[in-house]
Amino acid sequence: MSVFSSIYKNKNLITQLTKRDILVKYRGSMLGMIWSILNPLIMLIIYTIVFGEIFKSKWGNTENESTFIFGLTLFTGMIVYNLFSEVLSRSATIIQSNVNYVKKIIFPLEILVVVLMLTALFNGLISLIVLIIMNIFLGQALSWTILLIPVVLFPIILLSMGLAWFLAALGVFFKDTNYIVTLILQIVLFLSPVFYSIENVPDYLKGIYNFNPLGIVIQQMREIVLWGEMPNWIQWANITSISLVIFVGGYYFFTKLKGAFADVI
Repeated sequence: MSVFSSIYKNKNLITQLTKRDILVKYRGSMLGMIWSILNPLIMLIIYTIVFGEIFKSKWGNTENESTFIFGLTLFTGMIVYNLFSEVLSRSATIIQSNVNYVKKIIFPLEILVVVLMLTALFNGLISLIVLIIMNIFLGQALSWTILLIPVVLFPIILLSMGLAWFLAALGVFFKDTNYIVTLILQIVLFLSPVFYSIENVPDYLKGIYNFNPLGIVIQQMREIVLWGEMPNWIQWANITSISLVIFVGGYYFFTKLKGAFADVI
């Protein structure tokens, strides 16, 4: 429970660091925070044109599918992947990027990963708002199941933070960690059903997808946001249990090694 105790005790500091992390990204630009809305909107349009109009892609075995609906389906997968990817891609260098905090003995270094997650959640929320607005604009009925979004995302939040703590600690001692993470994230992108439906995966490969928490969350997000269906709660419980173990393990690994950060850096 020490991780939750640390988060609660430092909630004001976490809030300030998160605000700074979000604002510094757009500091100096003419449009400022407007970019946080323009980026996902432009990407949604690009996905729709490239995959729907140029490649003539269809989702699953659906024949009479709107190009725009296909774009929304693909964009939903990217929202989940980007949440996962943003946290992990920054985690390996988060300690080196905040050397001044490492020298302060009383500073709780573990909250830097919490800040990464909150920043990623903010960006994900903006993308979700764009997705829902476009869904309404296209005449799609919204189901009450969208209220389950926080529940469905919960396991991927736990998983991302657990892996981020592990990578943050590892990145201090092994400088190649960041390059390895970048490569793995690219592989994970294509091993997850982001650009294609799991229905199109050959039967002999589908077993892999049953052990991919990211793929399961992507599928469940589409079910509750676009199709108004209930998620598979057995699958959800399974991946949440696995994610919780990784969450606790990553935090334990980080706290055991953080005492040596100052000596290495």
